[in-house]
Amino acid sequence: MTADGTHLTSNHWGMGLVQIRDGRVIGVDPHPRDLEPSAINDNIAGSLAGRARVLRPAVRQGWLEGRRGVRGREPFVEVSWEEALGLVAQEVARLPGEAVYAGSYGWASAGRFHHAQSQLKRFLNTQKGF
Repeated sequence: MTADGTHLTSNHWGMGLVQIRDGRVIGVDPHPRDLEPSAINDNIAGSLAGRARVLRPAVRQGWLEGRRGVRGREPFVEVSWEEALGLVAQEVARLPGEAVYAGSYGWASAGRFHHAQSQLKRFLNTQKGF
């Protein structure tokens, strides 16, 4: 927030002025200095509470219960961040480093920090390698 109370955002699609009502983002207006604002910023408010929004970590029910189940055919169970991170750490520790494939075709358009393959490799190198 700026000194005059204006809420700013800077994201993959440029800068914007955030409209907030009752503590909720209701819109993002183009920043006055952005000569070519992206219309994608119009989607931000709706995406924060949309049906497809993942609000908490979730694990396939069968996997959580010790069954491997069938991907795509069983529900997901929400877990706490603490539990989710513990499950990931447990699985990474269980596998030998050479058994992990560190390839990804993830979203990388936002620059090298958000380059999924680099992030995955950085993470796995902090463990046992890959």
